[in-house]
Amino acid sequence: EYKRSVKPFKRAIKRAPGLARAYMSLGQAYLAFRDFDDAVEEMEKAIEIDGENAEWFNVLGSVYFTAGRYDEAIEEYSRALQADPQMAEAQMLIGRAFYEKKEYDKATQAHKKAVKLDPGNPLIHHHLSLAYRRLGMYEEAVKEEALSRGSARTR
Repeated sequence: EYKRSVKPFKRAIKRAPGLARAYMSLGQAYLAFRDFDDAVEEMEKAIEIDGENAEWFNVLGSVYFTAGRYDEAIEEYSRALQADPQMAEAQMLIGRAFYEKKEYDKATQAHKKAVKLDPGNPLIHHHLSLAYRRLGMYEEAVKEEALSRGSARTR
């Protein structure tokens, strides 16, 4: 029903053009049906109104990531971290973007930083394991995968 949600979000924006959440929600609706350009446009409007919301930079980064625009994704995830230095998800997603770019050293470093921010997150350990595998660091990869499984059971 994402396509049907566009009109109500547009009406909300018309009534309250300063409501950043409406622009972000409209952008997320566009993202759901893979209209990346419109998603970016609306999310950037939300950020213009409220540029302090780390989550919004993170979501915009995910639009770029989904579109395969990894450098722009890294830039937005980095902006999220500037707004909230403890945002482990943004740090992990930087690692994922570097992984997709086949920059496995950088992916590993980003994932290590994410582990420091959220050591109990199994997904971060899993992604770190994948990066280690690509670097041929199999012993480290096995350890991280084990942490991924162990963390998942203790949550």
